[in-house]
Amino acid sequence: SFAMYTGYWALTFYIGTTARQLGGTFQDGSNLLLVLNAGSVVGRILAGLIADKFGSINTLLLSLLLTVVIEMPLWIKATSLAPLYVLCALYGMVSPTFISLNPVIVSNHFDTDVLASVMGMTNLFSGIGGLVGNQVQGVIYDKYDKHEQFTNTIVFSAMFVLFAGLVIACLRFHVIRKRTDKRFFQKV
Repeated sequence: SFAMYTGYWALTFYIGTTARQLGGTFQDGSNLLLVLNAGSVVGRILAGLIADKFGSINTLLLSLLLTVVIEMPLWIKATSLAPLYVLCALYGMVSPTFISLNPVIVSNHFDTDVLASVMGMTNLFSGIGGLVGNQVQGVIYDKYDKHEQFTNTIVFSAMFVLFAGLVIACLRFHVIRKRTDKRFFQKV
């Protein structure tokens, strides 16, 4: 939860500035944010439907890996506004699934007597990740990207999302190991 929130917000906060750096207007930045949030609505709804079919952990793992695959090349290589619109639409649909799937995963794998505590701890670490990630991304943008690009900020963001994916992969293996049916490809 900490790692996901640490890496997640970079695009939301810096897409408007990226648009301006590529010759766009403030309105283009607002439109990109609108596309990102519209994609987020679709992605959060679809995440639940996909998780019903393939499992919440599998869906979350896939979405985290896709987030990195989408974010890195499309944002780093963008030279005009068109790739940014594609980035915002895809990132919006894929990346926020952890927001809707996190409570499902917690409720599926913890007993009801500790559910409130575990959810509270998850939200605590999510909040800390959001606070720390945004501050560190700002420092990286100021110190290393020199207000001219976002490469280091993007890599920082993507690596935290990738780390979150690795943690979810470990969780997946742990859940499968505890089951009697230990098939690799199963609904988890």
